[in-house]
Amino acid sequence: MAFSEQWGLSSGLLVVPPGGKLPVLQIAPGVQSSFGPQVEFLYGTTCLGHNFTEMIQVEKSPPVGMPTGNYFVCNQGMNDAGLVVGFHNHGQPKGSPNAPAYDPKSPKKQAINYFDMAAVTLARFRTCAEIKKAYTEDIQLVYGTDINPFRVGQWLAVYDATGAACVVQIKLGKVEVLDNRLGVLANMYWPTDDDYLVEQTQKYMDFVKAQGLTMDADGFINGPFTYLLPGGRTSSEPQPGWAAKYILANNFTSIVGGYNGDSRFARMAMLKSAAKLQCYITDGRLTPTSPGVAPKSYPKSWPSLLTVRQIIEAVALPRAILDEGTIATAYDPAGPNAWKGDATLWLAMFDQTNKVMFYRTGNMVMYRMISLPKINWSKVPTWPRVRFIRLLPTGNPGVTDVTASL
Repeated sequence: MAFSEQWGLSSGLLVVPPGGKLPVLQIAPGVQSSFGPQVEFLYGTTCLGHNFTEMIQVEKSPPVGMPTGNYFVCNQGMNDAGLVVGFHNHGQPKGSPNAPAYDPKSPKKQAINYFDMAAVTLARFRTCAEIKKAYTEDIQLVYGTDINPFRVGQWLAVYDATGAACVVQIKLGKVEVLDNRLGVLANMYWPTDDDYLVEQTQKYMDFVKAQGLTMDADGFINGPFTYLLPGGRTSSEPQPGWAAKYILANNFTSIVGGYNGDSRFARMAMLKSAAKLQCYITDGRLTPTSPGVAPKSYPKSWPSLLTVRQIIEAVALPRAILDEGTIATAYDPAGPNAWKGDATLWLAMFDQTNKVMFYRTGNMVMYRMISLPKINWSKVPTWPRVRFIRLLPTGNPGVTDVTASL
């Protein structure tokens, strides 16, 4: 599983041990969340996110009820149960409502600020099934009037270690928990009005059908394919004894370009279809991801990581390029285009089987690696002496294991 993060301020990696705590926002002026001023983590967690201090500077006035001291917005991360989440904005029509306000009479007896969705989910849950029940029956996700600095729709993309995927969607003032059979999600630069998960999925499936391709029940492309044989010959069927799945890349209709939400969704879904066939695209063909194609010194998971990296890097915005394809202007908090300086801030990949996290910044080639099973959690401090690692701007190619530094 992987995420690309576009906007950011004071960004870094936060590590929270089991039993550790993080501050959470109030749900209304003077009203604490159901977890109190801090949420306790049942699971050890690594999380990429943002220091809230600079967000307050952008807004020019501190939100009411902000925790004393620094507050960390968790965006993407993994806990030691193998649960992975990503917290994303999505566009909504101007004037549309946000998450509902806190309702003390709600049958849902717990409530949290929607800004704390990712942190609370990583802290308390391990499966999509638990999360569906929690946000459908038990926990209100609320917009705190005079507390939250941003009024936009939100998505929480969730992937558990069993392979299940779901999305907690805040859309037009309503909270829904949706199955995500393709495991793909693509937001768009807000406040642009973009499509939502159901609409994106349908557009993608209509596009695939228009190309004469077929799909399985989940929406993954399953043919018909043209197989590339030795000597440049082609066949509509793989040949007996020919184990490798070399499939011409043009079966996938010259993978959809562009950076709007629908294009990125389609591109990721098509590349995931290739990955499901144990292939990744290179040199105009789909090359098998069997361990035999990787150097012996690479870990067994490397072919899969190459495929995941290909998928996520295929949708990451080039530096200083916006969703709509235009060049980003200089950051100007007071101007009409205050957020127009955005570009891909970081890429993150998660190996949920081995519980390993990989991340790199948008302008750094090197990936850093953290193995959760190798972390000595007893030595990881908790709030307020939290272990916060700033994302570094430069580095060398390769993968560096930084687990020991935790």
